Amino acid sequence: MLAQVSPALSGHCLFEGIVRQISEAIIFADRDGVIRVWNRGAEALFGFSALDIIVPERFGQAHWDGFHRAIAQGHAQHDAQIRTARGSTRQSRSMR
Repeated sequence: MLAQVSPALSGHCLFEGIVRQISEAIIFADRDGVIRVWNRGAEALFGFSALDIIVPERFGQAHWDGFHRAIAQGHAQHDAQIRTARGSTRQSRSMR
């Protein structure tokens, strides 16, 4: 038997609940590059909260070039491939 979902739990509220509880990393950035979703799975994977992540200045241009290319193409160049990147937190701790 399937449980009935109340209108209060549908749509946005249901999405937020799933994103909060899922163990996989979910990261969503809007077209301006603002991180809108960074769940506990992303914190566990990277070891940082979304507020702690910054792109080092020396990687800034490459980051934004790749970001804008992915937006224009509708997908990342390296879909389904594991990629590593260097970064740091606001406290200057290395991410890799």
